[in-house]
Amino acid sequence: MVANADAKELAKTAGADIDLGDADYPQDTLQLLIDRSAARRNRQEVVTSSGIGWGTQIGAGLASGIADPINLALAFTPAAPAALTARIALAETTLSRAAARGAVGAVEGAVGAGIAESPSLPPRASRKGRIGP
Repeated sequence: MVANADAKELAKTAGADIDLGDADYPQDTLQLLIDRSAARRNRQEVVTSSGIGWGTQIGAGLASGIADPINLALAFTPAAPAALTARIALAETTLSRAAARGAVGAVEGAVGAGIAESPSLPPRASRKGRIGP
């Protein structure tokens, strides 16, 4: 076991940006945390130095989201109220029809995102960005 103060010093020396809390750590667990922090830092450096614009990154994210069948199904979860959906049929202009379709899409997308993200909220909330125990 590595004492907490020593673990924090080792992490600081390695340049690891990790929150070790107040616990003592086994040597192999501490090394794993330091390695993960270094890998995360390396990935971030690759992304920031890639020279790829934010538009390309957003496009790639949208393309991968569309390719995911679960994400695609959840995006069209019927959740919009009937009155909002009826506005599409009753809209007189192209602009008002587009606005109504956008509103329906936003509601259905938000519901789908809520369904997709809700199982992962408790584990993420308990970790709060930490990779340790």
